[in-house]
Amino acid sequence: PAPVDPEDGPLTPTPIILREREIGGSLSRFAQARALPGAGFAEAERAVNVVVAAHPALRMRLRAEHGVWALRTEPARAVTLVRADTDDPAAAADEAADRLDPEAGQVIAFTWLDVTRTLVVTAHHIAIDAVSWLILLDDLATAMRGAALPPPTTSYAEYADALATASAHDIDGLGHWVHTLQAPAPLPTTGGRHEITVDLPPAGRGQRGGGLE
Repeated sequence: PAPVDPEDGPLTPTPIILREREIGGSLSRFAQARALPGAGFAEAERAVNVVVAAHPALRMRLRAEHGVWALRTEPARAVTLVRADTDDPAAAADEAADRLDPEAGQVIAFTWLDVTRTLVVTAHHIAIDAVSWLILLDDLATAMRGAALPPPTTSYAEYADALATASAHDIDGLGHWVHTLQAPAPLPTTGGRHEITVDLPPAGRGQRGGGLE
């Protein structure tokens, strides 16, 4: 059989995703959002399709059965850019969070605000973190200008494999964290507030204070 493209297919769950599984609970609306200015709807629509096609993590699908999580990325498909009646990015992001469903392969949603020419990007936390936003927003801005995206470096599949390998073998700091977590509780607070007033002598002639002028 033909080899599986590492950019498209099964993925190793990263440690933070496994942590979410351990915590349990619903993944519904577990999302983050950002807004960025755009030139027009057509440019934004083209840009979101280019960026999602370039980033396999934005095409991630979760399969959860009997407590077992399996991840895979799916082939690129057309991305819908929803036009919103509001000019409030927060309201648009709130509505878009309801469209996210990792088990249906919907980990990112895009909304266009006609009034302010703003693109609102809402992404599920299973597919993006705070650092990844920097890359995603840069690529969206580049694509909206009509420029080519920079070539990919490390694929998401390679990154996930590397994290999983490191977390399984890098235990040098384990003793430190076990000791830290077993430390005694901090000292109790005094229960009240205290004020201390210190009178400083005036600055000598020729000296300048530390305040802004």
